[in-house]
Amino acid sequence: MKLQGLTVCVNYADFFEQTGRANLGVFDKFVVVTDLADTEVSALCEEFGYFLVKTDVFYENGASFNKYAGINEGLKHIDDDAWVLFVDSDIVLQPDTKRVLTELNLDESFLYGFDRVNCVGFENWTKYKNGRGVLEHNWMLTSAGLPLGARLVHYYGHEGENGKFEGWRPLGFAQLCHRSAFKLYPQESNGADHCDLLFARLWDRKHRAHIPELLGVHLESHQADNGVNWYGRKSDPFIPARPAPPAVPPGRTIREWEVPRTASQVINYCDKEKDCDPPRRPERPIFDAPRDFGGIDRDKIIGFILLVGIVIYIISRFFRC
Repeated sequence: MKLQGLTVCVNYADFFEQTGRANLGVFDKFVVVTDLADTEVSALCEEFGYFLVKTDVFYENGASFNKYAGINEGLKHIDDDAWVLFVDSDIVLQPDTKRVLTELNLDESFLYGFDRVNCVGFENWTKYKNGRGVLEHNWMLTSAGLPLGARLVHYYGHEGENGKFEGWRPLGFAQLCHRSAFKLYPQESNGADHCDLLFARLWDRKHRAHIPELLGVHLESHQADNGVNWYGRKSDPFIPARPAPPAVPPGRTIREWEVPRTASQVINYCDKEKDCDPPRRPERPIFDAPRDFGGIDRDKIIGFILLVGIVIYIISRFFRC
């Protein structure tokens, strides 16, 4: 099975740093589409060895963020004989994804999808990584304590379908199909919504199949409402910002305040009377070997130990005589 992935990732480097690393080895080729200004995603693609496509087609014709136009740019780099998994850049896949799909002997005329669990906040993602994950003992697929994401099922059709039963449609966070089964992704959109449902409608219900052996992990920022990023990134950073350094007290230099030192360790490579921004490079290491222990000079301690040793030696020689 030739499995190739395609994702759109614009201003999502904080998520992609996590998912891109976690998904290493899943695909034979992973196509990542970003805009011309996003240098962070570009750097991550270089680090991970992914195929990068840079384009500003997202914003053509006055669109806020036409995700699906970007998908069609990426499709130009997907092989005609490959299975393509459209996946969101905040989704973590199971390491055995390709093995599972290969063993299922999939039908090239079908559209496939699977469920996801929602992992909200970097602290929960860290806890998940340090745990067992969604697969336990190689035979039990669990939610790993995370809430299960919703499925989209149209019992009475979509708007304008007059109550027609449409049933389950795989959402755009994970849609798998063979490249030969379609020409283009629908892109009549101003944002990142709706067109994944139009794409799913290219297959009737009997040709849409759910894969229960797989489960994605969806990374989310705290307090991110549904659809908050459909028209460009607006959610909070996934990785918390580092706390600001403490304020420098009056009369102290930046370096003196940042690096506390004892009197024997102070090195004046910043003049106290002058600003230290940017600081000059020190001509020698900032820290000397520690020379005091609780206020007692190291040399005095060593001298005392030597003196005690000499006295003990002299006394032992005296008693032998």
